[in-house]
Amino acid sequence: MNNLKKNKRVTPKKSTAHYSVEWLVKHSTFFQSPFHLLIIIAFSVFVSEALVMIIISFLPSFSTWFEAFFDSTLLVVLLSPALYFFLFRPLVHHIIERKRAEEALKESEEKYRLLLESSSDAVLMLDGKRNVVSSNQAFLDLFGYEKNEIEGKLIRIIHQSDDSFHSFGEAAYPVINKVGNYRTEWDFMRKDGTIFPVETVTSVIKSPDGIIRGYVAIIRDITERKRMEEDKARLIKELQKTNRELEKSSQELKETTLQLVQSEKMSALGELTAGVAHELNQPLNGIKIISQSILRDIEKDRFEEDKLGEELTEIVNQVNKMAEIIDHMRIFTRKSEGTSEEMIDLNTLIEGPFKLLDQQLKDHNIEVVRELAPALPRVMGDPIRLEQ
Repeated sequence: MNNLKKNKRVTPKKSTAHYSVEWLVKHSTFFQSPFHLLIIIAFSVFVSEALVMIIISFLPSFSTWFEAFFDSTLLVVLLSPALYFFLFRPLVHHIIERKRAEEALKESEEKYRLLLESSSDAVLMLDGKRNVVSSNQAFLDLFGYEKNEIEGKLIRIIHQSDDSFHSFGEAAYPVINKVGNYRTEWDFMRKDGTIFPVETVTSVIKSPDGIIRGYVAIIRDITERKRMEEDKARLIKELQKTNRELEKSSQELKETTLQLVQSEKMSALGELTAGVAHELNQPLNGIKIISQSILRDIEKDRFEEDKLGEELTEIVNQVNKMAEIIDHMRIFTRKSEGTSEEMIDLNTLIEGPFKLLDQQLKDHNIEVVRELAPALPRVMGDPIRLEQ
């Protein structure tokens, strides 16, 4: 139990003087009013004089001078605590608090000034009529002015014309007063008359009761950014032009390549003419022989209609053989434009060109041995290009 008593935390009671200070701080605004102070003084004097008169009424009679001295002395003794408590102490406290507030304001203003001066962007303070109140060094360096040349002047000084000044005001300040700030890009003018692009953000400054006290504008030079954007746009335009030229050159190259391929195929076709002629002569000779035989039989009146079907069938076979050779020549000489893919039998595809090349190969004593695997799987491809 003793340990618990020792460890028990005792909260110290506040003194009466401490409570009186807290009460004064809480009601300090009451004592700042001249009318309230006059009431306090008058009430204190009235109460003190009433107490003096009551005290004197119980004392024996004295001389007039003694009574006056005693009255004034007692009045001072009774009035001093009241005046100290209700007048001088709140007044001293108010003065101390005001000095602290002024020092804090000076410290805050110094921090703001250092922050303002350290900013790389131009910062401008305006009053409600758009007159320059203050600016940082970055603004002076950007526009080429001295402080005494810009402060107190209408912000029109950085606009290139009255139209620019009024247009900016009509565009910006209705928005600023409504939403609190306005961001835009504009063209401003330096002291030497140079026009340059900027990005600016203007914000409103209001009092606690909502009255507009002024504006703060942050201005950033975007000349370099604009130049880079123009260079970028020019490069994109040049690249687009170059791309169009490349596409045109590519198309011309493609057409030239097709022409060369076609030319080479026609040249190769010329070399195949002899072989093709031989391949066509064989079925033509067969047709000729059969036709002459039929004519002779008719002339000698020994034509047999029963055999006519076999002879005509043979003629059709020879004609089909010629048509097959001509189809392969047409496929070989076709222009290679676009693609047309289908399922292909590779063995059939390989055998096709030999229908045109066999005779030419024989003329050069060339024998091609073909060993093709049967039943190969069909593949997807362009048969014309593969055969060519």
